[in-house]
Amino acid sequence: MKAALVAYFFEPYKGVGAIRPTYWAQHISELDPSISCDVVTAQEDASDELNSGMVKVIKILPEKDSMLSKIRIDAGVNWIKPLKKFFAENGDKYDAVIFTGGPFMHFFVAAGLKCRVIFDFRDPFANNPNHNLNRFKRFIKRVCERRMLKIADVSVTVNEICRALMEDHEKRRIEIIDNGYDESVIDALCGKAGGESGTKKIVYAGKFYAGISPDVFLDVIGREENTEKFSFDYMGPEKEKTETFNRGNFNVTGSVPYPEAVSRIAGADVGIIFTGGKPFESTTKIFDYIGLEKTIVVITEGEPETGNIHEISKDYPNIFWCRNNEASIQKTLNEIYDFIPKPYPEKEKFSRREGLKKLIGLLHE
Repeated sequence: MKAALVAYFFEPYKGVGAIRPTYWAQHISELDPSISCDVVTAQEDASDELNSGMVKVIKILPEKDSMLSKIRIDAGVNWIKPLKKFFAENGDKYDAVIFTGGPFMHFFVAAGLKCRVIFDFRDPFANNPNHNLNRFKRFIKRVCERRMLKIADVSVTVNEICRALMEDHEKRRIEIIDNGYDESVIDALCGKAGGESGTKKIVYAGKFYAGISPDVFLDVIGREENTEKFSFDYMGPEKEKTETFNRGNFNVTGSVPYPEAVSRIAGADVGIIFTGGKPFESTTKIFDYIGLEKTIVVITEGEPETGNIHEISKDYPNIFWCRNNEASIQKTLNEIYDFIPKPYPEKEKFSRREGLKKLIGLLHE
């Protein structure tokens, strides 16, 4: 089978949008040698090939300005014309094409393909509660998402709650492939030591999302009574904001590549998750924490032990929830200081390998 994986973002892009397609491209032929895969990406600085030439990376750059881009619905609109040209010339050689978002508007290119089409939405395009859209943009996105779902033979999202947010989900086939942790990176790092003797190292990678401010936690962790007991390792785009709370027990850097981020998580004792408390919210961080069997602290603006984060982690023995206020955060810090995490033999079900097996099954149907 010859397949194409269409991913706007790809390695070495540091955002989460590149992690899933990069893993799939690197490992799909390893899991199923009958599949030969090309990557089609807008990532100009991507490598020309992966796996010693087994995977060809084809770089198709988006237009700088198209008429549709003025509506500012989605960055994918500038990729439609170049991508359509590529598939007009090369589409016949593919038995299946996987489009993974976001952005999403270039998914419409698939309408002209005569092969099996899979759309990987990850998060909903139209009804993502984290996106503050006016009525016009929401309407346009809803119409577009309905039409996209008609084009695909099967669509994919990351959890049941996201599936329920998608347009016409009762009428369309939408499968679940969660993000998971990269066992090819994590398995080699399991058991790596945490903070210095007597100090618990807490880690967070990435940006802070709308719906919850990290300021209370950052203030509490930097207080005098905590500086000798805890350290905080942050890597992400909000370096300057985080550094303002530093009382000498912070290590703060900008964004780093995924393997480095996982290595720093492995070197910590505790992983933090911030959530606004909305049911659909999830994060790839939780899978890395589980894969490394780290203690997890979830700080929420909502009700503890609810939503998709709880659904993922309800059987995980090393998780603590607290509200986003000083008293609850300090209480949880006191609880985790002497806590020793327990092994979790069932973690493999959260690996990206298991998710890729599902994708391969969909390709062969």
